[in-house]
Amino acid sequence: MLKITGGSLKGHSIKTLSGLKTRPTNSKVREAIFNILQNNIIDTSWLDLFAGIGSIGIEALSRGAKEVTFIDFDYSAYSCLKQNTSIFEKEKIKLIKKDSIRFLAECRESYDIIFLDPPYDSKYYDETFLIINKNLFLLNPNGFLIVEHRTKNNLPEINLTKLKNYKYGDTSLTIYKKDVE
Repeated sequence: MLKITGGSLKGHSIKTLSGLKTRPTNSKVREAIFNILQNNIIDTSWLDLFAGIGSIGIEALSRGAKEVTFIDFDYSAYSCLKQNTSIFEKEKIKLIKKDSIRFLAECRESYDIIFLDPPYDSKYYDETFLIINKNLFLLNPNGFLIVEHRTKNNLPEINLTKLKNYKYGDTSLTIYKKDVE
């Protein structure tokens, strides 16, 4: 079990999956994300791609996000995600069982914050960045793209302002912002 690190649900346990099929964001990195964003969380809309068990999106809701769209294709992760988000009002969450790349390519909505955490060392970083570059409307003006990745891996180029890269051992967070148009 993982525990929520802050907000109205601080200390609340969420179910995890056994094995190596999913890699939930550890509490140190989760807490860092929300410390970095600070006042940019309240009343925001989030897209949690490759959501897994939903720890980032749940943490965002606990800290005042208005709504979170969770995307995952894996049956076990999606089932766990449904259980973990059942405590929220239906209008705050959207659960979509779909391949994250396919969802992003077909998406016509925009979000204040997109959290991207695909399996490390996968082709999904390149594919996701390519789609976002072609569809910058996916991110609202002044919106953030937060990318969790292996520290040693370089990320592709993207047409957003890179704010900073934070390193936590083998894990890094790279934060991008969409400037006002």
